[in-house]
Amino acid sequence: MNIDHLSYSTAKKIYRKGIDYALGTKLGLIEESFGEEMELGNIIHSLALEDQTTWVMSPYRDFRTNDAKAWKAEQELPILTTEKLARVEKTTQAILAHPLAKELIATCGIEKEIKATINGIDFHGRADGISEDRKTIFDLKTTAQFDMFKYQVFKMDYDLQAAIYSLFGNDAKFYFVVAETVAPYRVQIFGTAQEFIEGGNVKLQKAIEAFQSFRQRPGANDLERINFNVGETENLNKVEELADWSNN
Repeated sequence: MNIDHLSYSTAKKIYRKGIDYALGTKLGLIEESFGEEMELGNIIHSLALEDQTTWVMSPYRDFRTNDAKAWKAEQELPILTTEKLARVEKTTQAILAHPLAKELIATCGIEKEIKATINGIDFHGRADGISEDRKTIFDLKTTAQFDMFKYQVFKMDYDLQAAIYSLFGNDAKFYFVVAETVAPYRVQIFGTAQEFIEGGNVKLQKAIEAFQSFRQRPGANDLERINFNVGETENLNKVEELADWSNN
């Protein structure tokens, strides 16, 4: 079983969690779970960008009773309570009321599959929005910590995303549309400076080098090359040593 392409999410995992974890996830060896806020963000994406409703309303206030648990287990779509629905609707309304966000949504192709070959490796992605001339790309981010967004972009590796997605376009400019999912439901658009992209390119190059090195391992396919013994060595003098990480 071989991996035929990478993506931003896989490159991010390679950079943050190592090549084996990242590719193990892609090969289905690791099951990931996502929190309620991410699920809420996905629903807002569908409603704001595609005008699609992708949820069911819960008839229960909570899921403590056996009947409620049984109903929840039968559902295939995300479940919204009245409170969460109000957040979805208010966030969506705020996005569509923002002049520049509204313009981006109206003038870009929405949820488009995009591909590029970077250093000989195929990358696939899905743009929230990309203009017909491929010079403008945007990604919608939802957050309950609106004021922290610009301080967390490096920790969240959004510079890596901007670097990859910029290469998907035609000398493209990449934007983030950031929407707050709690009151007062603020919306702000951020551009991406060249130094921001360059920082992402450093991470991208490290991810690519890790993937290329992985492919040099013995094994008939990528599944056989996976090794969850992190930092494996036969010499105790070569193991990674813990130090003072307080400044990192």
